[in-house]
Amino acid sequence: MVVQEALGNILKHAQASKVLIHIGVEGGKLNIVVQDDGKGMSEAQIAQIKPTVSVQESGNGLGNMLSRMNSIGGEIKWINKQGTFVIVSIFLQKIRPKRKIFFNFTRFLLL
Repeated sequence: MVVQEALGNILKHAQASKVLIHIGVEGGKLNIVVQDDGKGMSEAQIAQIKPTVSVQESGNGLGNMLSRMNSIGGEIKWINKQGTFVIVSIFLQKIRPKRKIFFNFTRFLLL
């Protein structure tokens, strides 16, 4: 839901021409970075993001994103750098799979 909201915000607000999604696992965390080349967010806007009381609140997508990540013990950051970077990190449980599965997709280009 958080990545979906990030993509929706890009479509609605960013005026971006490119979106990149980076997915990786490092240090026991699943990291997803959604990057756009749009108009970005100011540091003041980023500083004002507060978790919502309920993810049902409408009109507060960024606060809902923060609440969702807090509810699962994950992290989310917004960085303004030639567009906006939304960095989502989810801590993975230490599980020993019976077999190894490799995923080798690290970025997508949405036009």
